Amino acid sequence: MLLMCPEWLPDNTEEIVKDEALEFSMSMWGMATDKLAPPRRDPANLQMRVALEEATGSDIGTINADAYEMPPELFSVTGNMYRWSGENFGIVGYDHGKAVSSALTYPLDDEIYVAMVATRRGLHGGGYAETVMRRAIEEAQKKCGDGRLWLHATEAGRPLYTSMGFTLGSEMRLYSFA
Repeated sequence: MLLMCPEWLPDNTEEIVKDEALEFSMSMWGMATDKLAPPRRDPANLQMRVALEEATGSDIGTINADAYEMPPELFSVTGNMYRWSGENFGIVGYDHGKAVSSALTYPLDDEIYVAMVATRRGLHGGGYAETVMRRAIEEAQKKCGDGRLWLHATEAGRPLYTSMGFTLGSEMRLYSFA
């Protein structure tokens, strides 16, 4: 996959990506905050697990594949994500034993990158994403403090992130091999 900021690209970008057998997948926006806004509601009643083994790591991929309606094999690497560096914090929220929402944070010096925030289709609106995301951020902040938080948001995620105090930055376009 290739992520590009359209403002920085030449006018013939679409022709170039087509020639390279890439196709447009989705738009995303950079967002950041120095401080989270207070929660909008009480946390969702979820059993939370830190991804410290393959099964929970795989659940992060399964949730994201379902949420984005993408083939699960695209996310299969998450099964061993807990081994990547030991410096990331994957959180999976379970409702009655079923993995329903996930978030992953990466401390980078004194900043924290937030990724893999997703909730299974048909389960939106229950506060799951905010609950697991806040927990993943909390785990990362134990490691590196209360530095800047940043992420790449899809159209669906932007309202949640805005409500949590993130401000909108530049648009980026994600391309994948056809």
